[in-house]
Amino acid sequence: MADALRKDALAWLFGRQGGGWQELKVVVAGRRRELRLWDERVFPRLDLRFSERPLQLLVAAMESRWSPPPLPPELRAAPKEVLTGDLVALHQLSDRLLKLARGPEVPRCPTCASTFDPTGKGVRKKKGSCSGCGAKLPTAASEAPSPRTERTSALLELSPLTQLFRPSQGERSEAKLSKAFAPLFRGERPVLFSYLAGSLAKAWLKEEQGRRRQSAERAQVSYTQSGRTFAAWVGLSSARPDALRPLIEFYRSYILHFGGRAPVTESLREQSRTFDRVSERDGFLRAASELFVPGQAIQRAVDVALATSFVDRSEAQKVLLSEYHERYRGEVAVEVEAIRRELAGEVG
Repeated sequence: MADALRKDALAWLFGRQGGGWQELKVVVAGRRRELRLWDERVFPRLDLRFSERPLQLLVAAMESRWSPPPLPPELRAAPKEVLTGDLVALHQLSDRLLKLARGPEVPRCPTCASTFDPTGKGVRKKKGSCSGCGAKLPTAASEAPSPRTERTSALLELSPLTQLFRPSQGERSEAKLSKAFAPLFRGERPVLFSYLAGSLAKAWLKEEQGRRRQSAERAQVSYTQSGRTFAAWVGLSSARPDALRPLIEFYRSYILHFGGRAPVTESLREQSRTFDRVSERDGFLRAASELFVPGQAIQRAVDVALATSFVDRSEAQKVLLSEYHERYRGEVAVEVEAIRRELAGEVG
C-alpha cells in the first residue's frame, strides 16, 4: 500500500495535472534551464521522500464510516520534518476524500461502502453487522464523529498543496496560511509551481464558477478566504517571483472566460442585489475585489525586475518577465486592475 501511494504521487507529478511532462523554463539551483520535471538536473533536488503519514491517512479512511474521516492523533500532530513526498501524497489522498464528502452526511460500511442508518433501525441483518455484506461494524458504528467542518479543516491542514488548490475553503487567517505555505518555498520546491500553474489556475477558475452560482452571502465568505490565501501566497513569493506563474495563468484564463471589466463587474453587482442594504452590497463587491489584488503584486515584482539592470536580475526575475510579456502584459493586466478598482470603489 505504501508503495502504491508513492507511485500514485509520482504519476500525478509527471502526468497531466502535475504538469511534469512539460518542458518549461524553470529555475533550479539558481540557474535558468528548460527542463521536464523528471530531468536529472531538477528531480533529485526535490528530495522526494515519504514518511508513514500518507499510509496513516489511507488506513484512517479505510477504517472509517465517515468522509472525511476523523484523523488519528499521530496524524494531526505536526511532523518533525515536512517531506516533499508527503506534501504530494497527502494532497492526493485529501483531495479525493474531500470530493467524496458531498451531500448529506451518511455513514458507510468500511468493507462494502453500503450506507446505513446510524440509529440502527431496520438496516442490519444482526446487531453490529452491515446489512449489505454482513461484515462486523466497528464498535462505535452508531456514534457520529466531530462535525464535518472540523474534519474538513483538519484534512486541509495535512498538506498545504490541498489548501492552495482549494483557496476558498477553511477559515484560517493570512498569518496561519503563510505559516502553512512556508514549507512549499523551501529548497527547490518552488520549481513545482511552474509545472502546476495550469492545474492551479483551472482549480481556481472552477471555484469562481461555483461562486457565481452561490448566494451572495456564501460567495462573500468564499471571496474573503480566497483573498487571504492569495495574499499569504504572494507574501512568500517575494524571494521567488517565478512562483507567481499560477496567478498569471489564472488571470489570463479568468479574462478569457468571464470577459473584462464591464461584464465581470455587472455580473457581480447583479449577484449583490440580493442584499437589502447598499452597505452590504458594497461589502460584497469589496470582498470580490480581493481576488484581483495579487495583480498589483505581479506588477510590482515586474517593475522591480525591470528597474534592475539585466546583469543583476535573478534567474527567477527573468522567468517572471518572460511569463509576464507572453501571458499577462497588455489587455489582461489592464482588465485585472480595472476590475479590482471598480469593485473596490476606487475613483480616479
